[in-house]
Parts: sequence; structure tokens; C-alpha cells
Amino acid sequence: MNKGVCVKVLAIATVALLVCASLPTIVLAEPASAKSPLIIPIGGTLAPGETHLWGLGYLLEGSLVTVRLYWSPGSATLELAMALYYPPYIILYDQKPVVGGSIVQSWTVRFSENWYFYIRNKSTTTVTYNGYIQIIYASSVPRGC
Repeated sequence: MNKGVCVKVLAIATVALLVCASLPTIVLAEPASAKSPLIIPIGGTLAPGETHLWGLGYLLEGSLVTVRLYWSPGSATLELAMALYYPPYIILYDQKPVVGGSIVQSWTVRFSENWYFYIRNKSTTTVTYNGYIQIIYASSVPRGC
């Protein structure tokens, strides 16, 4: 089976569950520091159907994750999401198919957990991408726990 190939098995509103036939490529295990804001440069090449997960580390509820992404060819469709990864499952939150070669997208962390940024090539051509992830850390959990 192809490296990083996942199949969507369940989609409810803004949450989807994927089962991975093989492990997705985890490109960054965890940020080196937790200063806020943290900028993580990203980039890579995605074969058709391939997935990359960028480890963001443990984020508190209310943290803000913003991705600025550029890719070529611009006609290629990518799927972006915040994700939780429990091998072989990937749970996607607020996934979004994008086309056009560039995007700035933000997500607010819904609950405290080890989060990943998910990027998947949904096209039939190989895609090269680069950009960065910015994390603005929540200073504490917004609601009492």
C-alpha cells in the first residue's frame, strides 16, 4: 500500500474519522519551544493521496493555530485540517478542501490535547508545498475544568 494513504470512514458535521492503511508521514514530532507566538516552517512533497501530519505538541483549549500555505501546481486540491492521531486512526476537525495555490487558514483549538496539522493531496498529480504554522498559545484553559 502507498505510504500515508488514509480512507475516510465517518464524517459528522466538522469531524471526520480516517483509517490509515499505512502510517502517514509525521514530519515534525513536536515544537522545540513553547514561546508564543511560535512559528514552525513547513514544506514538502505530496504524492497523489499522500498525507503529512505536522506535530504541534500539546495545545490548550483556546490556542490559535494559523497556517499560511503555498503549493504548486495551484490547480491541485489539498485537504487541510486540525487532527488527532491515534494509530491507525486520524480524527479530523474542521477539514477543508482548498485549491488555488495559496491560503491562510486559522483554527481555534477546541480542547486540550496533542494536536497535528493535517495536509493531504487529493489530486492526481504530485504537489510541492511550503509555508508556516503559527501557534498563539492560550495562557490557561478558558473554561473552568
